[in-house]
Amino acid sequence: MKEFGLNKEEHIRSRKEVEQVFQQGKIQANPYLKIFYKENSLAWSRFGIIINKKFGNAVERNRAKRHIRELYRMNKNKLVSKSDRLFFIKNEFKSIPFREKEKAFLELLERSRDGA
Repeated sequence: MKEFGLNKEEHIRSRKEVEQVFQQGKIQANPYLKIFYKENSLAWSRFGIIINKKFGNAVERNRAKRHIRELYRMNKNKLVSKSDRLFFIKNEFKSIPFREKEKAFLELLERSRDGA
């Protein structure tokens, strides 16, 4: 795995894998994001992004997803446990500056690491 890049193997892609994280995983939330997480048997962590169409137009949804991917990419080396993580982006996420987004993201990563 590249240290600061994102490979295809690091994405949760199939519907079956997403459903497993929802059904068997744990959940943490804050006012901006919700994270569903579950231990995996792989040698690396994986992630996925879920965003509702009610969030806004395609430009706003894509911007929010880019922000989450970038935050994950820059902080994936801090992940100790090898887990599958799904990030659900709430509507309030688009109205805060990037530094606040980073703070909320890191808080959830820390709580999911403690709870895993």
